[in-house]
Amino acid sequence: MIQKTAFGLFFWYTSVMRLSQFLILMFFTLGMTFLMNDFFLSGDFLFGLLAALFVYQQLRFALRVTRFIASVEKSTKN
Repeated sequence: MIQKTAFGLFFWYTSVMRLSQFLILMFFTLGMTFLMNDFFLSGDFLFGLLAALFVYQQLRFALRVTRFIASVEKSTKN
């Protein structure tokens, strides 16, 4: 097994997704996670669960888009 450096692990997104996609995903996830924690700590469990589901859906969507872009780029390079 190849051991990766900390720098390589921190900047994993450069090989998987574009920087703009990563930044949008990061800020959205940060904001929704903050709201989710605020909802759970204030006792609004329903809204906290909805925020958690929304974050999960956004992460799944980002993964699908990243895989689609990679497959299109791979097919057009030939």
